[in-house]
Amino acid sequence: MTSISTRELCDLAHVTYRQADYWIRSGYVECLNPEAGSGIRRLHDLSEARVAQGLRQLLSAGCRVGATVAETLRSLPDDRAGSVLIDAQGYATLNIDRATWVVHVEPLLTPA
Repeated sequence: MTSISTRELCDLAHVTYRQADYWIRSGYVECLNPEAGSGIRRLHDLSEARVAQGLRQLLSAGCRVGATVAETLRSLPDDRAGSVLIDAQGYATLNIDRATWVVHVEPLLTPA
């Protein structure tokens, strides 16, 4: 398991620190050390960068089931990359007729 800081998560997911902070406080993005904050550096599993990246794509497209989408993206295998169909409830689907959104999942990247 590779841990990254919130700043590294932001860089990998192309989101602002403010956006990441909101998602962390909302429970969409998980911390390895939940007591962190207010001067204590938050750490995340590398896979949380994929969650933040997917949330950025879907929430900007009008998706309003962020918590479910976060869990769906978190449950994907680490080696999963490419398009993932998401239904109206925020779950991955293989049925294109049920799909409401498509998110492009990047392979797990390591911070520079």
